[in-house]
This record gives sequence, structure tokens and C-alpha cells, in this order.
Amino acid sequence: MTSTGVQLRLRPPVWARVWVTVFPVVLAVVLVLAVEPGADGWAVVRDIGVAVFAALLGWRLFQQAVIGTGDGRLVVRNMWRSLALRREDVHEVTVDPANGRRIRGGGWAVWLHLRSGSPVRLDVTHVPFGGPFSGRLEREAEQVRAWLAVGPQPFL
Repeated sequence: MTSTGVQLRLRPPVWARVWVTVFPVVLAVVLVLAVEPGADGWAVVRDIGVAVFAALLGWRLFQQAVIGTGDGRLVVRNMWRSLALRREDVHEVTVDPANGRRIRGGGWAVWLHLRSGSPVRLDVTHVPFGGPFSGRLEREAEQVRAWLAVGPQPFL
């Protein structure tokens, strides 16, 4: 029997999670209050639509994470999709350009290279600048590597 407790957790900083939660609410209030009395109905619909979109985007950003458990499951919650992997699916962990190509712009991120040959970017680690030697990126890559190296833990 193995432990299923969380051994790896990468999340955005607390200030960023608070920001993406509070900003859409403030935006919605400002947009609704900014509609002039007597404005046509489309202005209200537009403003509510923008506020709902901002809230959904904020919620998805709030959900970004990489979670590794003791029994070898790795859940990657990226911006547009979530992926569940097993420890043995991951071949290599690297710090590479966030856009997947060695061209300027786009920032840097930690990538998982799977045994199937597919690369998976960890969106939660993306930094728009800082280069491959960013201390934060290397720390996060090392956390993932350490989780991969540990293997299943016995249940005590």
C-alpha cells in the first residue's frame, strides 16, 4: 500500500491568486456602475459579458497547479487543459522557452518531456522574462525532479 498524500505542489504566488480572484469582481462592479442611466440594453449586456469572461479567466488562472502524490500521480492544470500523468510517464524535466522554440519572446517555463515524445509545458511556472537561469524556474524544476526521483512511498 502506498501513501496518496501530496508530495509536490506548484501554485502561483498567493498575491497572484488573490489578484486574479479579486480583479474580475472589481471589474464587474466598475463596469455595471459605469453604465450611464438611459443607456441602451446592449451596453449592459456587453459590460456583463466582459465581466463574466474576466471572472472565468480569473477562475482558470486561479486553478493552475502541478500536484504530485505519493502514489505516483501527477496532475498538471494548465490554462486551457488539465492532464493526469503517472510518474513513469515523465522522461525528463527541463527549463526551456515557454513558446517551445528557441526564439526571442514568450518567456521561459518548466517542461515535462514524456516517454511518448510529447512535451508538456507547466503553465504555472511560466515567467515572461528571466531566462533559463532564473532561480525560481530552476527551483521549480528541481522540485519536480525530486518528486520523480523519490518513487512511491510506503504507507506507515
